Amino acid sequence: MMLKKISYIMVLTLKMGCILSYEVLAKFSTLFYIIFIFGLIFTVKNNNVTIEILAISSLFLFGSWSYCKLYKKILNWILKLETKFI
Repeated sequence: MMLKKISYIMVLTLKMGCILSYEVLAKFSTLFYIIFIFGLIFTVKNNNVTIEILAISSLFLFGSWSYCKLYKKILNWILKLETKFI
């Protein structure tokens, strides 16, 4: 019984984190893209760009974009988990 309550609380926390991160990414995604473009322009202009900077920022942008695209599927999966523990 206690394990079921703890699992339910963990699923609720995961659900709230999923919703909150989607809202933040959805509201600020254009700002992230603009910062990425300007940062890329300035680093190329100053010859400071490295492959690590490009890889990490590109992975972050691709990850945020794919998370926003797959948000409904992720949320439906979490809701299925939630109904399993009720």
